[in-house]
Amino acid sequence: PPARVEKVSGDVQQGGAGTAAFLPIALRVVDAAGIPVPGVTVTFGVTAGLGTLAQGATVTDPQGVARPGAWTLGPAAGTN
Repeated sequence: PPARVEKVSGDVQQGGAGTAAFLPIALRVVDAAGIPVPGVTVTFGVTAGLGTLAQGATVTDPQGVARPGAWTLGPAAGTN
């Protein structure tokens, strides 16, 4: 079973208000032994900045990686 989530890519980016983030957001779901877990539903959400994600929920691929698709930053400068 899934035990933890690991960052793959997409954090600590900078960009202009209302533009698409240049790095895709991705995370990996692994079990207690660190083995990727495919087929897990992961829900992503915007918590600040009024940006948008192409998909709020997605399923991990065979490598245990989930990606919500394109991330567009919110309309005003600040944390997203």
